[in-house]
Amino acid sequence: MKYQFCTHCVMDSSDPAIEFDPEGWCNHCRAYDATVPQLPCFRGIASALSIKSIIGVSNSEQLSNSADVERRYRFDYDAFWETFLPRKVGGGFLEMSVPILQKPIPTVSTMHRRRARQRRLYREQVAASAQGAFARHFIG
Repeated sequence: MKYQFCTHCVMDSSDPAIEFDPEGWCNHCRAYDATVPQLPCFRGIASALSIKSIIGVSNSEQLSNSADVERRYRFDYDAFWETFLPRKVGGGFLEMSVPILQKPIPTVSTMHRRRARQRRLYREQVAASAQGAFARHFIG
């Protein structure tokens, strides 16, 4: 198997469970919504670089949320970031510590706990893979 990076995230073929589609996307990216794999990848890279926090942008500061974009196409960044228990730092920015905090599983609705655990495990695997790939190729 030739060495390959996912064209959507930083996952690479060093992951034994990875598969790539004709567009170069990995099976991890295809398995979940496109917004989900990016954050674990960023978290993995931040860990590799010993970065202690990640900054998110609120709805009020999103360029894509301009008045000419129909409401149905807008993504609710505030709701997305709130799931990671951020600290508001002003100017429409939110800070999340690395590793990113999450709601404790007992506070998740009982009918969603199994899926929450699966998604968290998946995100941990993506973050670990991204951290390892970044460290191998860019740190030494």
